[in-house]
Parts: sequence; C-alpha cells; structure tokens
Amino acid sequence: MNKFTCSILAAVLSLSTYSVLAATTESNTDDASALGTSETPQLIQQNRRTADRGSRHKDCMHKMKMNMKMMDTNNDGMISKDEFMTFHEKSSTI
Repeated sequence: MNKFTCSILAAVLSLSTYSVLAATTESNTDDASALGTSETPQLIQQNRRTADRGSRHKDCMHKMKMNMKMMDTNNDGMISKDEFMTFHEKSSTI
C-alpha cells in the first residue's frame, strides 16, 4: 500500500509541475498567463466598453441639461408642471 501511495503522489506532483511549466511559457496564449497586466483580452474589452459608456453618458447628460434650460422659460431655476407639459407637448408634435 505504501508503494501505491508514493506512486500516486509522484504522478500528481509531476502532472502539477507540468501544468505550471506549460502555463508560464511565453508562447502560451492562454488568458491566465497575462493575469495582473493590462494586456488581458478581458481588460482590453472592458476598457473599450467603459470609455464608450463614459462618452455616451456625457452626451446624454449634456442633452438633458439643455432640455432643462429650454423647459425653464421664466428662468427661475425651477421647472413648473406647466413648463414641463408645454415643453413635451411641443416636442411630441415635431
């Protein structure tokens, strides 16, 4: 039984050593070899989405601010229900 346990342990150790060596070679194209760097495909894609979302968000916020200024017809800094309804009635007929 002792020889069997030693042979199993030796097999597991050699397989784990092989997997570590295979994962750390420079020719490896697996994503895990670049963990901790900014060159992983997941981080590159995430950066693209985040940058795009930021510009879309800014555009949307700018449009919303412009609409708010156009709604406030008496320039008191507040939008009344009448100003809101008038603005949306005009914009829905266009």
